[in-house]
Amino acid sequence: MKPLTLALPAELARAAELAAWVEGAVTAWNLPSARAHALHLCAEEIFANIAMHAAPAEVTVTLEGDATRQVMVFTDTGPPFDPTSAPPPPPPTDFDSIGIGGRGLLLVRRFAGTMAHAREDGRNRLELTFG
Repeated sequence: MKPLTLALPAELARAAELAAWVEGAVTAWNLPSARAHALHLCAEEIFANIAMHAAPAEVTVTLEGDATRQVMVFTDTGPPFDPTSAPPPPPPTDFDSIGIGGRGLLLVRRFAGTMAHAREDGRNRLELTFG
């Protein structure tokens, strides 16, 4: 398939635009629901992290692949941050200690087959591979 690209400001209000774009791709590629869910979850989590921690920034998302393997690449103009080196959250001691937030990258690591970061030309580049 031809690579698909979306560029947008890193603003949480634009998350619905990203979700619709991902939905168009998974529909066009006729992906199974589990893979579609993984792409949606990872795209929304990475975008939300960029919007919350790197704004104001511009984000470009590229998605390429086929029905068996997909590669999603995020580039942003935010400050340097390597999510692949972020430590995992500590295990909760009980249900009430879990709290909100701080576990999104753990989910991304579980859903994406590989996750690689580079800092190139003043931009963060995060590549997620599925399949």
